[in-house]
Amino acid sequence: MNLEDTSSVAFMGEVTAGYTHEIRNILSIIAESVGLMQDILSMDRERMLQYLEKLQSSLDKVGKQLERGEALSTHLNRLAHAPDREHGQVDLEEAAQTMVALSQRFAKRRQLQLNHLPAERKVHIETRPVVVMMLIYSLIQAALQGAPKGTRLDVQAGLPDHRGRLVILCANHIAPADFHAAIPAEAWEALEALCRSVQAEAKQLAEEPGIEVLFP
Repeated sequence: MNLEDTSSVAFMGEVTAGYTHEIRNILSIIAESVGLMQDILSMDRERMLQYLEKLQSSLDKVGKQLERGEALSTHLNRLAHAPDREHGQVDLEEAAQTMVALSQRFAKRRQLQLNHLPAERKVHIETRPVVVMMLIYSLIQAALQGAPKGTRLDVQAGLPDHRGRLVILCANHIAPADFHAAIPAEAWEALEALCRSVQAEAKQLAEEPGIEVLFP
């Protein structure tokens, strides 16, 4: 097993661990809501009618958590199939959406908000799918360490000058130099190494607190 294979295994393990924590949270919320509904339904009809609003609220909560679980499962399935092809067409917009969804737990732990902004048009590139997923994850991790608590990070894909582009911006007021200085050297080096493996280039933005990655 070479170094890249080892990195891929570690990446998959870290993301999957975060996903399983999110699934546990979803199941916990559903279990709590179902327990409340069971208690209400066990009451006599007159008492039960007094709790109809709580019953509806619990049903709404369960519905939202089921939608959340289904979305996370879709994103994890995309990630799981990324290694199926060594090289091929990658939907950069879809990949960014997936990695943002699977990185939400890491953002919350750092008291940050992480958003995916839809691209204006389809963004397809020819490259190595699993490395692109790792690259986006590395990009997000670097930005999470550069952003101060309580701020928001926006991730968006684009296709300027017929080149695939990923950008992550700190939406709150912070000097670009301060944002860049807070990113650990090892996080930046890891991002650059992944960029080199797919002939991409990572740049720290000069006029905005953010990072862009340009693909060939």
